[in-house]
Amino acid sequence: MASRSHRQNENKETAEYDRDFLEKYHDNLNTASISAGLFSAATATFIVGIQPQLSPDYRQNEFHGPHNGSQRHLEGPHQ
Repeated sequence: MASRSHRQNENKETAEYDRDFLEKYHDNLNTASISAGLFSAATATFIVGIQPQLSPDYRQNEFHGPHNGSQRHLEGPHQ
């Protein structure tokens, strides 16, 4: 059976390990959170900048009847 001083020593070592562990991962979590926030801000800015270019061009998909037999012609009408 472990003596009282041995258990106290284990408890002290465990507490120190836990404190160091939490301190280390708390700092890592802060860094990850800041990185995620910066990535989100940069991505949002990029999307807002290109959003007008993302709207579909419905004219591109107009069907103008058969061309050369059964082939479909997706360009504008010939003039």
